[in-house]
Amino acid sequence: MDLTDIVRSASLVVVFLLVAVFADRKLWMTTDILATVGFGATFAIFPRVLLGFQVADQLDAAHLSLARVYGLSLLCSAFIWYITSETRDGTVPITLMMSRVSSCSLTLMVQVYSFWGLAKSSKYWTDQFLWFGILGTTLWLLGNLIHLMKSSDFSTYPQYNIRLNSHLRLDSWLMTVIAFSLVAFPTFIVQHLYGVKANPIHLHICRCLGALSFGESVISLQAPGFLHERDKKAQLCARILWSVLITTPWLASALLFGLVSLNALSHISLLIILPLTNAMIGYFTEANIIYRVPVKNDLKRN
Repeated sequence: MDLTDIVRSASLVVVFLLVAVFADRKLWMTTDILATVGFGATFAIFPRVLLGFQVADQLDAAHLSLARVYGLSLLCSAFIWYITSETRDGTVPITLMMSRVSSCSLTLMVQVYSFWGLAKSSKYWTDQFLWFGILGTTLWLLGNLIHLMKSSDFSTYPQYNIRLNSHLRLDSWLMTVIAFSLVAFPTFIVQHLYGVKANPIHLHICRCLGALSFGESVISLQAPGFLHERDKKAQLCARILWSVLITTPWLASALLFGLVSLNALSHISLLIILPLTNAMIGYFTEANIIYRVPVKNDLKRN
């Protein structure tokens, strides 16, 4: 490790100690939003910047396309954190941190497997994949876990059987299926979409995208228990944004560069249309709760 690498890794540890250990939850969540936006924007606009010093192999167009999709997904994750940052419902920040712990845990397992688990893949990664990528994910995980354990406002609210809650539960299932598909079948997905032989870098980014999608499914699963309608619909709004944004790099790859075939693009569209349609219908659904008042005959029957 040279001086630049040492400074980069040390700065991560210092920021973690200052914000995760000694700061309050609000400051930590603000830092999480800023970090997620920063890394997401860099992955989306300048993917070579973050991948270049962690990868020892030559990056191809498929690597960059997948990295952009991952970056845009990070931005959508930051979006839901931001628009719910002023909520008075304590279950919302708890749920967001639970989702982050879930996605970071799965991402960390993917990183460790890519770096140490695959003997053939060691030549693809530099030491900075360990001292920046894995270290950064570990600190990100620990920060959310620490503040989750320090929180004292754990609570729950009734999950009424209304259409809005049904759409949120359906969104959770759809994102879980997408997440498991990306983690379990990355080779098939990469080869089908891009028509290239998948190497460990392709597979790693694809699995990380699945880990992030799994975290999103956790939010949708818990969202029916949110107290306010606006917080529930914020998750559906984020899903609409995610569906639109991640289509952009694949459209560019297909129409401008010919990297993705039109047949593969149609399959992507079908995959994205399902959560997009569900989120749009749910977003414009009124969250009215109808209470049934007991009548006289019911009282006699009881």
